[in-house]
Amino acid sequence: MPAIVLMFVIYLIAVYSLTSNSKAAILWISSTENKIRNNHKHI
Repeated sequence: MPAIVLMFVIYLIAVYSLTSNSKAAILWISSTENKIRNNHKHI
């Protein structure tokens, strides 16, 4: 999956989550970003 598409999906999920629970969304986004960065390091 291209990085641009992945970031767009994360953005949509973030906006949707922020409307219901901002703290959970922020934690989820930060953990997801860490996973993406770790994956790129392995590549």
